[in-house]
Amino acid sequence: MMPYHNATLPIAERVADLLSRMTVTEKVGQLCQSPMLEYAKHRDDYLSQVREGRLGSRILADTAWAGNAPGESVDPEQINDIQRVAVEETRLGSR
Repeated sequence: MMPYHNATLPIAERVADLLSRMTVTEKVGQLCQSPMLEYAKHRDDYLSQVREGRLGSRILADTAWAGNAPGESVDPEQINDIQRVAVEETRLGSR
C-alpha cells in the first residue's frame, strides 16, 4: 500500500507522499477546470483528460449565473462518471 493510501498515517505525511509522486502535469491538472459543456457529446475527450491528469475538476455552472439560470442543474451521473475515472483509472488512483 502506498503511504498516501494509508489512512493510519498523519494527513500531512500522506499529502507530502502523494505530491512527491505527482508529475508537474498532474499538479497543474489539479488547477484546471472545465464546464464540460455538451458532456455526452464530448464525454470520451473529457474522461481522457481526467485519465491523463490534465483536468482536475468540473465547473458546476454552465452560465455566469452559477446554478441560478432557468433549467440549469448538476447531473450526478456525470459527476459520478468523472469521479470513478479519477479514482479507478488514473496513475495514482486507488487501484
